[in-house]
Amino acid sequence: MKFNELQIKEEIIKAIEEMGFSELMPIQERVIPFVLDGCDVIGQAQTGTGKTAAFGIPLIEKSSRKHTGVEHLIISPTRELATQIKNELELLAKYSGVTIGLILGGVDYNKERRMLKANPNIIVGTPGRLLDHITNKKLDLSNLKSLTLDEADEMLDIGFKEELNKIIEAMPEERQSLLFSATLSEDVKKLASKMLNNPIEVLVSSGLTTATNVKQQAVVCEEEDKLTILTRLLQINKPQSAIIFGRTKRRADELAKALLKAGFQAKALHGDLTQKERSNVMDGFKSGLFKILVATDVAARGIHVDGIEVVYNFDLPQEIEYYVHRIGRTGRAGMQGTSISFVRSIEMDYIELIEKKTRSEIEIIHAPSNTNVKRAKKEHLIETIKNVIEEGRGMKHYDTAVTLIEMFGAEMALNAALEIISPKNQPVLDVLSKEPPVIVKLRKRNEFVRGKKHPVNKREEQGRFDKNKRSFQRNGKVERKKSYSK
Repeated sequence: MKFNELQIKEEIIKAIEEMGFSELMPIQERVIPFVLDGCDVIGQAQTGTGKTAAFGIPLIEKSSRKHTGVEHLIISPTRELATQIKNELELLAKYSGVTIGLILGGVDYNKERRMLKANPNIIVGTPGRLLDHITNKKLDLSNLKSLTLDEADEMLDIGFKEELNKIIEAMPEERQSLLFSATLSEDVKKLASKMLNNPIEVLVSSGLTTATNVKQQAVVCEEEDKLTILTRLLQINKPQSAIIFGRTKRRADELAKALLKAGFQAKALHGDLTQKERSNVMDGFKSGLFKILVATDVAARGIHVDGIEVVYNFDLPQEIEYYVHRIGRTGRAGMQGTSISFVRSIEMDYIELIEKKTRSEIEIIHAPSNTNVKRAKKEHLIETIKNVIEEGRGMKHYDTAVTLIEMFGAEMALNAALEIISPKNQPVLDVLSKEPPVIVKLRKRNEFVRGKKHPVNKREEQGRFDKNKRSFQRNGKVERKKSYSK
């Protein structure tokens, strides 16, 4: 289905076309008509599936042009994701006259108050700061027409349950409500029952599924070898855009510093940075100022950048859901991507569990040797020189080259030139603090424990590690749930 077939204003279609889109993604095709009709919607879909446009386009369409008060409230779990949503909505609303405001923790409070006085049509924000403005009566919700929760599972995981409940209680009962989540845990279902009324259910994916266009790989190595292997992989693959995930803020900082010492362009992103620092890091990464972003799981949901070639799981995450979200940073917008996880021998059972729960295959690859790195450097140099010659560039050094060949011979002159231009990475110092491995703990007798598998009966096996009861899963079909009420 094409966007110009939707019953939306021409100015929105014009903005969509300028963004380079013509056909709707699956979640957009299923969700947009229901939102336009005023239905409550619960949508299950992974990140990178086009959710923002799925709810953003109809909300812009339904917004008035008189700016008499906030009409639509969108709540996001992280500042990065909220900023991303706001930026995308502004592009969609470019010609419509609809205004979008942003409310985040860590930014100037008075600036946000001035913005609210201008009565934007749509507000995007994080729960804590939104509740502050509501409590202080600076955010008037009396004209509110809709509430949208994006990444609801993440908001609950972070600990925003109380804030969300208070925000919902402060809203008019007569409103449209939309909830989107990668997983539908019991907590998410409870939240949905509180805020949704007879919702349409749109399930683009069921359970923990990974993108088919992401090649998943793993290197088996011990903790002390990780950094060396990582630098070798970076030297061989030379990604133009990559994200490396560490488990802690300390790990992210130490790893970014170690990579800088080794000659790689890298910066850390985590929750201890100020909003200005986080924004600067993301702007630099998006613009290509540096190629490697070292992040924690707090930032995983807030990173929505197309063109990321590789995701490195330097440390495996504690939860399988986070693994899915991490590798979902690559392979977006129909592009191919790669994820490479560093797995300690004691963590192999966890890898097997990830494969089982996501119904995917993780290829075990050999750690690259120093010989592999030298070969890759050689091939890269040859390819670079070949391109220069074929493109007819570099003639300004021709006379110098002739002189050097006459003095030393072609082989010696070229060898010396290559020695000068070859990249020289500094030796990596072992500055990283140790992180414990991920061990699948015994909760029931059917779970994995340090390399041992216990016999299980079929009934138990179906229920383990399963937070998403199948009552919400309808194999991608759109169905109306009648059990919810406000």
